[in-house]
Amino acid sequence: MSVSHTSKGITITVEPKFDGDIKDIVSVKFVFSYTITLYNALPYAVQLLSRKWVIFDSIGTKHTVEGEGVVGVQPIINPGETFTYSSWCPLESNMGNMKGHYNMVNLETEEKFVIDIPQFELVADWVKN
Repeated sequence: MSVSHTSKGITITVEPKFDGDIKDIVSVKFVFSYTITLYNALPYAVQLLSRKWVIFDSIGTKHTVEGEGVVGVQPIINPGETFTYSSWCPLESNMGNMKGHYNMVNLETEEKFVIDIPQFELVADWVKN
């Protein structure tokens, strides 16, 4: 189920998906992908500089992931335009969630600001039934 949220003039839409599990001799990982679209409703161009994710699973494991850009780029999003990317996340359990934020910059004034990424659920398809 997709989730949308507007933060400081940027609308973030997240579409998570369960991709299956990976089993080896020691453990099972549950793999989720997500597609994120950022829409810039501001009257100026912005650039996504970095991101921070807080990832939880249903067995109590918490991971924090931080880094520059997303999927290897620091995209510039012009007024009225979107940027879409897909990524993935392995969990130790069949349910969890993610939330976080992006560090952005106004390219006209060079003022930095933070936009929130809404929390979204990661749930294996067979758990929903």
